Amino acid sequence: MSLNISGKDFLRVILGSIIALVIVFLSSVIVVTVYATIQGFAVRGAPDQAVINSFAEKSVDMITAICMVFGTFLGGIIASIRSGKSAFPVCILIGVVTALAGLLFGFIGGLNIWTFVGMASAVLGGFLAGLVKR
Repeated sequence: MSLNISGKDFLRVILGSIIALVIVFLSSVIVVTVYATIQGFAVRGAPDQAVINSFAEKSVDMITAICMVFGTFLGGIIASIRSGKSAFPVCILIGVVTALAGLLFGFIGGLNIWTFVGMASAVLGGFLAGLVKR
């Protein structure tokens, strides 16, 4: 298997990585928003902001790492629709680029074990997308 990536395929890699990162970001925001809404209904009013912040602080890293597989998988599937024989390398590169972007965000927000789990999840999602598109 060669790694001949054309300019059009490179744009697909960037597009797939952006799709994956948007899915991961939105999933984290949606989970925290749903939790805050449930807390609001539970207390029948405005929920305690400290409880919501504590939940977000403890759970967002794990949610991001888990959703990285799904985001990279979907990004790989969507971006490699017309790649033809080069779909597998494109999907792998989407996983690697998304993992590197996750590492960059990890440096900004502080590295922890979930950063590296998220990187492995991104590569796994790209690999799985490549297997499906093969």
